[in-house]
Amino acid sequence: MKITLNRKNLNSFERLVSKLVKQTELPKTVLFSPGDDGMNLTAFCVNATLCMNVPGIEIATSFSLPWSAVKELVSKKTGNLGFDVTDTQITASWLVDEMPQYRYYKLEAPSEEQRPQIPETIMTHSMQLFDVIGEAAKYTDPEHARYVLGSVFLRGTKSQVIATDARQIFCHNGITFPWQEDVACPSSRIFGSDEIREFGETIQVGVIGNQICFQVGDVTFWLNQPEGRHPNLDQYISNTDRGTWLYLDPDDAEFVMRKLDNMPGNTEETLPVYVSLDGSVVIRGHDREQKMATELRLTRSYYEGKELTMSMNRKFLKNAIRFGVNRIGFDKGGGEIMIGLTDHDFTYFWMSLSGNEPVCDEGKLTVLESSSRPASTTPAIPVASAAPAVSVTHSPKQARKKRGNRNPAKPVSGKNQPVLAKAARRVPAESKAEAKPEAKPEEMDPIQEVKTLYGVLFEAAKNVRKLERFLKRQGKQDRIVTNAIASLRQLTGTCG
Repeated sequence: MKITLNRKNLNSFERLVSKLVKQTELPKTVLFSPGDDGMNLTAFCVNATLCMNVPGIEIATSFSLPWSAVKELVSKKTGNLGFDVTDTQITASWLVDEMPQYRYYKLEAPSEEQRPQIPETIMTHSMQLFDVIGEAAKYTDPEHARYVLGSVFLRGTKSQVIATDARQIFCHNGITFPWQEDVACPSSRIFGSDEIREFGETIQVGVIGNQICFQVGDVTFWLNQPEGRHPNLDQYISNTDRGTWLYLDPDDAEFVMRKLDNMPGNTEETLPVYVSLDGSVVIRGHDREQKMATELRLTRSYYEGKELTMSMNRKFLKNAIRFGVNRIGFDKGGGEIMIGLTDHDFTYFWMSLSGNEPVCDEGKLTVLESSSRPASTTPAIPVASAAPAVSVTHSPKQARKKRGNRNPAKPVSGKNQPVLAKAARRVPAESKAEAKPEAKPEEMDPIQEVKTLYGVLFEAAKNVRKLERFLKRQGKQDRIVTNAIASLRQLTGTCG
């Protein structure tokens, strides 16, 4: 039996299998078998199976080729491969500079394993499903012993894609599946690979037995669900009630992303930063040994709720910003779990770090302000009225908020105004350069009133802080002078 195969097909097959499983789980042989429409190439791996159909090639009987032979053949130059299959041997041939080249392999008995079946119930999704699963796989923990945390959970009842490593939770809502239970999908590089996207733009997904089946064009692969205990994440995901909410301005978020990696503390194992909500929004990084710190003041962001200082791993904060999180909630009691919300179907949870904020020596604090330009006076959408869900075609990358895209204004009743302290945190002041002509009291609406009061208080607070720093320096100098005079008096008395 003689067949001719384009080396590109064999190369695509080899790359797909290498992306599907780890190196230790690669198959021993590859099965060449007749298919409904051409020839099938099938790899039976340890916990997965992949089948690729090659249209236009017909073979009479099945045969197997060692995986090492496939790796060797795909490493050659492009062109066609010829296979001459006899009762005992497979001869592979190709041309190099019009000269024939040959490799000889012992004929392996066809694998007795049967290719899994296609599920009866399937659902079609766009390729964005793989984007979501591939992104979620980055937040798994294959080494966790107690729970199956090396998998991405595809929840049929909840219409969610969830992943966790016990320190952070990735949750994408609004993706439906043709099953009711929670299915554990092993994390695999194939979901984020370019190779699988070459075969189509839609995905068919279903479950048969203990296997999850994905089909993209001429490629079908099955993943075995791992055995083990699933974590109960509903206790966190369903709890979005927080005592303090930070509303993060998009430009401030971009400013933080540029500065976080180089802030002090970037050599510590936990990469700590401290978010301080104390009249303003501040992020600090500390060098514990040098007792120095860098402070990022987010002039366009604000918060609602009680004041607090919370420590967290800066990687988690960067993840939240990268996902497009624009609202961060902190537990009422200053607890461990923080929540980040977007205007889309994505929610992100992460844990805080323990320990108090280090002390910074006077004069060793570097202050960086995100901008002298004030924030928009338009408040963000409150949690209770977040934007409606988007379709599955929106991946976390696409769900990022564009620069300058402000949330619609929240109506404020003239009869029920918030207290000044709360309004001051909600509506930042306008700079003098951008200040508008003062309106008459009878023409001034409540928002303008708050802006005017806040501007006065903001300037006063700045002057108070300057005065406090001056008095501290002055007090220190006075103490030095007093001590010097006392020493001189002692010295004079001794000399006398």
